[in-house]
Amino acid sequence: MHLEVHGYTAIECGPDADPEEFLSVLNSDPTFVEASTLNTGKTQFDLDDASMFLWQSDVMENSHLFAVHELSDRLVAALTLLVPHPKAQQPWIGALIVHHDVAFGEVALPVLNALESRLAADGWQAVYVSPMASQRDLIELWNSYGYTFVEVRLDNNERNVHVLSKPLQS
Repeated sequence: MHLEVHGYTAIECGPDADPEEFLSVLNSDPTFVEASTLNTGKTQFDLDDASMFLWQSDVMENSHLFAVHELSDRLVAALTLLVPHPKAQQPWIGALIVHHDVAFGEVALPVLNALESRLAADGWQAVYVSPMASQRDLIELWNSYGYTFVEVRLDNNERNVHVLSKPLQS
């Protein structure tokens, strides 16, 4: 899958993705790290955690991992996507993690616009995302991007998440 993103490059990664390159993006939001690790007090991932993130993105069925780079080639975001989600049979954003040095909306909006356009062109009717319930600010951001509440449930790691969806325009 390829995404045309204005102002950035979003390249799908394969099994040769470098965990060190992703580590600073994954660690850029300590509240995400803590919520991801079930609030154990951990606020930084290590290289093994980054390797596991990349491995899971590579081996999961229908999974896509995109490295989002500035035109200067610096990695500024990571996007994981299931197309389709195995149970929901709809596209599902697993994560959109933006480096703290860059404004979330500055990167997220062009990436999401490109993703939503691509999914709509492929015939999908909606896209889903499920931020962790403890990340209230992130849930509000998704809402401001047109994603609406569907339900609260547990994800695969037993974390409470808010399932949000957005209809796609064809």
